[in-house]
Amino acid sequence: MKIKKEYIFLFGIIAALILYLVVQRQTLTHVTIPEVPQIVSTEITKIEIQRPKNTIILTKNGKNWEIGPNKYKADTNTVNQILDIIGSLSLTVLVSKSKNYERYDLNSGTKISVKAWTGETLRREFNIGKPVPSYRHTFVTIPDNENVYHALNNFRYTFEKPLDDMRDKTIFSFDKKDIDHIDIKSDQMTVSFHRQSPGKKDEKNQKTAAETGTPEQWFNAEGQIVNPSIINPMLNTLSNLQCATYIADRTKDDFKEPIYTITLNGKKTYSLSIFNKIKPEDDKNPAVSSQNEYVFMLPKLVTEKLIKNTDNANKSN
Repeated sequence: MKIKKEYIFLFGIIAALILYLVVQRQTLTHVTIPEVPQIVSTEITKIEIQRPKNTIILTKNGKNWEIGPNKYKADTNTVNQILDIIGSLSLTVLVSKSKNYERYDLNSGTKISVKAWTGETLRREFNIGKPVPSYRHTFVTIPDNENVYHALNNFRYTFEKPLDDMRDKTIFSFDKKDIDHIDIKSDQMTVSFHRQSPGKKDEKNQKTAAETGTPEQWFNAEGQIVNPSIINPMLNTLSNLQCATYIADRTKDDFKEPIYTITLNGKKTYSLSIFNKIKPEDDKNPAVSSQNEYVFMLPKLVTEKLIKNTDNANKSN
């Protein structure tokens, strides 16, 4: 008889819990989700991202975006992702009214606070927590509202990228057809190449490329024809060159003796100088270029490819 009463009591507790969960779910389901107005991303001119350990401010300057007081050029793809998230923020589900923000990484020590302005007008403000376990939504809170909501998509990582990952890593970006002269210097060699376009006379034989029967051709310093397979790999590597990272505590004046320098002339002049590794165990080389005012690191594979291409070019002379 005693066991029977215990079962009845246990079933009563289970029934009460089920009833509580049903009521809670119905309560959350029928709550009106705040409608967040959409913003045209091109109207946003300033973004503040306050993170647990630092704050990053992005400012629009003409068509470009800059990062912080140093006005680093921002990576276009990253900025576009941030603008898209801010402009199209959409709340889908009410998650909690309990003010237990810690479990959602929305407490003061873990949340990411985002603000966006158009001129002096604050257009958007919200706090970012951790991704929902399904990784299809993100926990967020909005101003003047104590509730936690699901926001569409998983986007916390976009706002917690390191500063260096938000910077534009482009070193060179040019059309290979615009280059008609290449000079290369290294510890062991100096080589030079020039391109003869169809209507331009070669400096050595004073004949146009059309007259010699070659629509377009590359020549070395001695006037000998150079196989395009020697030139194209270099231009392919350099025409859209990206660095691996920047060196925050060094300037161009700290580097004086490059192990490799390449200068490209055409509609514009581009130069790249590569230096010895800072530490022997490093897998990257410090470098500087005429198109970027900061010292950066080039991946080992890029450096090795350029030097190998130069060796091949030198052997072809």
